[in-house]
Amino acid sequence: MNSNFTPTGVDVSIVVCTKNRDSLLDAMLTSLKPAARGVSLEVIVVEGGSTDQTRSVLRKHNITQVFNEFEHFGPGRHSWPQLYNFGFARARGRYAMYASDDIVFGPDSMTQAVRYLDSLASSVAGGIFFYKNLHTRPDWDKFGIDFTYGHKLLMNYGLIRMDAFSAVGGIDESYLFYCADGDLCYKLYQSGRQLVPLPGCFVLHNNVLDNQKNTNAQTSAEDIARYLDKWRHFVSTEEPTPRRLLWSDEMADILQIPAFMRTPDASIEHLWKGLAQIQYRQGNAARDSLMRAVSGGCDHPLIRKWIDRCGPPLPVAPSKPAVWPDGELLSRIQRAGLWSPGKPLRLHLGCGQWKFDGYVNIDYPPSEHTTIPKLGADIHADITTLRFPDRTVDEIRLHHVFEHFNRVTALALLIRWHQWLRVGGVLCIETPDLIGSARTLLSNAAWKTKMAVVRHLAGDQAAKWAYHVDHWFAERFQRTLSALGFGGLHKEEKSWSQEPFLSNVIVTAHKTEERTVDTQFSAAGQLLAESMVSPKERPTWDIWMRELQTLLADNRMCTSEFEVNASGVPKTKASEPLVSGGVR
Repeated sequence: MNSNFTPTGVDVSIVVCTKNRDSLLDAMLTSLKPAARGVSLEVIVVEGGSTDQTRSVLRKHNITQVFNEFEHFGPGRHSWPQLYNFGFARARGRYAMYASDDIVFGPDSMTQAVRYLDSLASSVAGGIFFYKNLHTRPDWDKFGIDFTYGHKLLMNYGLIRMDAFSAVGGIDESYLFYCADGDLCYKLYQSGRQLVPLPGCFVLHNNVLDNQKNTNAQTSAEDIARYLDKWRHFVSTEEPTPRRLLWSDEMADILQIPAFMRTPDASIEHLWKGLAQIQYRQGNAARDSLMRAVSGGCDHPLIRKWIDRCGPPLPVAPSKPAVWPDGELLSRIQRAGLWSPGKPLRLHLGCGQWKFDGYVNIDYPPSEHTTIPKLGADIHADITTLRFPDRTVDEIRLHHVFEHFNRVTALALLIRWHQWLRVGGVLCIETPDLIGSARTLLSNAAWKTKMAVVRHLAGDQAAKWAYHVDHWFAERFQRTLSALGFGGLHKEEKSWSQEPFLSNVIVTAHKTEERTVDTQFSAAGQLLAESMVSPKERPTWDIWMRELQTLLADNRMCTSEFEVNASGVPKTKASEPLVSGGVR
């Protein structure tokens, strides 16, 4: 590679740290030649004492700037920032890249990147490649650029101007592995510079999780905490949504807007956010973001064209829709003597025959039950249509109800309940335990016992709502609730002490933080991706996400209708739709 140098100097310095990944490194270096036609390159390698064929690979590609990590740093583990700062200190290029040994460059990607960056103002500190992962969840299987907190573009892979890198002091070495790249991006943004997409420039990331990355993963919590604490004064710590700006041939022209700006500034960040919102069908939000870009000085006919394509503003759903003919739901509960202000509001949803003292007990009306002679309900309602104001509820409890909801409805309800709860509020859910039940089915238990377990998992099926449509166990609850902003989880797995030894799991969790619905929508999308059996199910995932989006929109727009019966306890109208809910 060094033979490509020209008398005018080096265009790009590629710094890569590697150890025992010879085949990946070979693929990366092989891709550089067709990626960088006409570009003067140097490759700087920090090598971690490999015992495979790494040295042979480097000789094959004529890489001569090779530095042994332990000769320069001594024994022990050394951080990602330390190693890359070392490499950057030896870079001679106008641009440099902190590269990975597990990426492959697209043809002419480096050539186009340098040519494009050379056409931009010096306020642009660098450009970001569109990348996709080889082994991944939906949306990361497409070429795109990630957003970090504050909806700012994150340079996972890209070219940075060496003068800008030096001006902000390089990479912060207080990080161990994670977030150092995001920290560098923030330093550039804070200095008044911008990072921009590199249109048509692609990188493929072969993200096989090896032992080294597993070790690094143990440090992630510490690095993320440091990252958020350092930059919370500069950006919001809400998780951005959408999470990515995807490559689109249709948007190739508008992605080159920086070339038409004398000095690209922070107003252009609204453009990237707006384009991503268009891709994720967030029309109103996209229009607002694009208008903010224009009003901030990032104005161009192409942007106005995309604003027009967003259509006219749609009516915004009210934030508190639960308005009844003669008052809000909360007021009606108060008038019925079920709760009073200043006291904890505790909801027992799908109560069946059980009436818990100190709770508002809610279930379908008696007409919808076939096996329970007397309900314990204070309110008759379809619990999926209830609406409470945000941050008003202290506890929500469900016993053998949650398994009646399909995977999308279950996530939508968890998001809704998280909104209702105050910070510190409690969620308690009990369901049949799939793992405990499986142990019984795999044991030498009697046939009658096993069939009772099957009945336990499937529901009594004696009413139209009385089917169990999903299955839960402790690990699934842990993963799901943690992803949706619940913490302090306590899990209890119990089995009957007598025949048929039915197994249940009870989980108690607390709301630990406020979250936007958009943040929860993104987290739920990742959870739904875990229910895919292969990447070919992407169309199924798309259906789930549309259904989730509809349910969350209904959370802001739909209402349940109540009538007050003679005893003063509300009941549902006969026309109310019957969705999964109620009891066992």
